[in-house]
Amino acid sequence: LAQGKNSSLHFDFGADFSWHNLRFDGNNTVAATNNTVSFPEVLNAEGRPTELSKSKLVIPHVNRTLMPTLRFSKTLITHVSAGVYGGYRLGGYTKTKLAASDKKDHNRQNYYLTTFRTGLAAEVGIKNFVDLFVNYDLTPVFQNTSEVKAPSVRMVSFGIRL
Repeated sequence: LAQGKNSSLHFDFGADFSWHNLRFDGNNTVAATNNTVSFPEVLNAEGRPTELSKSKLVIPHVNRTLMPTLRFSKTLITHVSAGVYGGYRLGGYTKTKLAASDKKDHNRQNYYLTTFRTGLAAEVGIKNFVDLFVNYDLTPVFQNTSEVKAPSVRMVSFGIRL
């Protein structure tokens, strides 16, 4: 879009895959029954709480981004980007792992997860280092309609980009 002596402005278009791993405290997991999302304790055959070493909900997405980017040629910060992204959910499952036996259980369900996601993104590049990013979902994780009762949770993710 614009080229200067030590900086330039352009659009970055991108595609990526992301996995959100939502870990649960204690012996809870997520359940979707009767148009309701809940977080019950995992019970054994006798109806007693089961001790878990891991319990999580995994949500993979394929995403597209559009980010105006300002690049710098002679500074420690190589670029600064801010823009939007949209994604499509590729599935979702829960994983529980028993503490006593290390038995793992995967349960693939919809869990009333939203199919499409949109959000705001920002990225900073550091010379001779990895890029730092932050994403904020504008779309809630779970469907929240008149038919479905679910918590209104939005994701914030941050990290490094290689």
